[in-house]
Amino acid sequence: MDEIGLNELLQLIIREKGGSPNQYNQLMDYIAFHETGPNQRMDPSAKQEGGGPGRGLFQFEIGEKKGGNTAVNRTVNYLERNNQVVPEWLRKLWTGKKSVDVSKLNADQQKMLFLGYHREHPTSNFSNLWSGQQTVDNFWLENHWAGLDEPSVKLDLFKKSMLAKDSIDALNIRKAELFGQDDKVPFQSAQKDPNRLPTESDILKSIFGQQASSLVEDFEKGWKFAATGGKGSESHRKSLETDFGKGWEYTITGGNPGKFVDGVYQEGTKDNWLKKLLKE
Repeated sequence: MDEIGLNELLQLIIREKGGSPNQYNQLMDYIAFHETGPNQRMDPSAKQEGGGPGRGLFQFEIGEKKGGNTAVNRTVNYLERNNQVVPEWLRKLWTGKKSVDVSKLNADQQKMLFLGYHREHPTSNFSNLWSGQQTVDNFWLENHWAGLDEPSVKLDLFKKSMLAKDSIDALNIRKAELFGQDDKVPFQSAQKDPNRLPTESDILKSIFGQQASSLVEDFEKGWKFAATGGKGSESHRKSLETDFGKGWEYTITGGNPGKFVDGVYQEGTKDNWLKKLLKE
């Protein structure tokens, strides 16, 4: 029997807990995006800033009986219970070690540890995610971070990370669409000019730079840059364009991307805001 890899482990868990490979990968990407932070974003070799014990994509802690050891033990136990061949890299990582540094592993190996860690976690249940009983942000808070220091603040930051990742992904898709045009025809409008697109830095500043109120909470409530009665004042319009660039208007109600038309805010959906970013 061949050693099991990430795809095979995913299929094994899917048979038990449901979901799709895309759903599991999205879950892991959201958590890794947040855990690695802005200076080591999605870097498998990430080390917790300030000299802390967190390591790798999911910041499993080094040290005896810490997260790295637990992730390895749970993954090995799960594989053996399901009559799977434990990969050699995992055996070497596990045998005789009192402290495991996962930052020396590649991304797929760390994802296998994440899956094994949570499949054997006493309160983690992937099925609850796919059935809608638990949200991704709550899963991170209750089952992955599981800390005690200001959980509401930590949850807000994680939600902002999710929004930032979605926004950056949408931005990259839009860039690929514009730069990938084969006909080389000059851009017909500002909306199709890639040089007019926001940068990743713009996105992160607009999301994490707000202090007075949570962008995420506003977003989830369907908040609009508009005055009472749906009329967008000049100050609201300018604030919107400063924060997001033209075409980045959004709300989670209605059925279009959302934008101001003659000072009146037209409502839209989150999905359309992301998918139709700067695209008329």
